[in-house]
Amino acid sequence: MHKDSPALYKHPDGHAAGAWESSSGPAEPLERSVMKSQRQSVIVEVVEREPIYNQELLRRRLRARGFDVTQATLSRDIKELGLVKRAADGSYQRPSPAATMNRTAEAKKMITKGLAMADTEKDDPDVKQKGREVLKSL
Repeated sequence: MHKDSPALYKHPDGHAAGAWESSSGPAEPLERSVMKSQRQSVIVEVVEREPIYNQELLRRRLRARGFDVTQATLSRDIKELGLVKRAADGSYQRPSPAATMNRTAEAKKMITKGLAMADTEKDDPDVKQKGREVLKSL
């Protein structure tokens, strides 16, 4: 949790409340979205500045920057950001543009294959149209 967020508080026993909790009740979805965006920006910044070999080290770096996150939240953030471990030294990095393009190409192949399967099983123009729209958006 970011230390500058007024909506967040600490429990009486001293551990931080979840990002969805505040002294006045659940945080609004927009607040969570902003917090998540800020946290993920800091994750990218930290990973680009120094080699981060494991989630615990990243969690400590985030805590030093005012974000107290659980391992589960950090794991989700890493997945959503598409961070991968560098083969040479095992530290986290952002995926290369080539890797991102390969994943997009693979996604297109899977969608095309799914459309072909749907085509053989059932001739549904709505499914085909939605599939075409998805393909165009990639």
